[in-house]
Amino acid sequence: MTLTAPSQHKPAELCGDAMELRPAARRIRTTPDRVVASIARPDGPAFGPVGKATALRVSALRSVGAARVSHWGFPGMIDDIQLLISELLTNAAAHGESSDIGFTLSYEPGIAVRIEVRDGSTDRPQRRRPGPLDEHGRGVLLIEALSDAWGTSDDGTTTWCTLTLPAAEAIS
Repeated sequence: MTLTAPSQHKPAELCGDAMELRPAARRIRTTPDRVVASIARPDGPAFGPVGKATALRVSALRSVGAARVSHWGFPGMIDDIQLLISELLTNAAAHGESSDIGFTLSYEPGIAVRIEVRDGSTDRPQRRRPGPLDEHGRGVLLIEALSDAWGTSDDGTTTWCTLTLPAAEAIS
């Protein structure tokens, strides 16, 4: 992986159409090392499949996350970050108890990128053993495979994962 200096472009310039979807998120706050958003789940907090409106909100936050990771200078991490954002947010939408889902993407220079999703449910994610034709049940397996660490808050309402930055970044 080739490391580059953080982009001189603002994240809003990098994520194009995602910023057009800003009304999909109730709030998007950014600082140089953090993105915090809260999305409403218009399809309600019912358990089960995620509706189209929620899927669009997840897609918008994937784009915002990709832009921010690129801005931080780690374009090689974008695919994994986007998949982890999708899995965590979709699981929160499908299994959470709140109609409001909290999202945080943060950067600790030289250490890691962290994703946190708050869904209001005290039920912790469970690893499943899906069959080859099952359409669901792989979320925790993907999170375990792609992240360096993951877990939940003490009260179970927030699920998080981290991706350690490449060793060359940790030295600088």
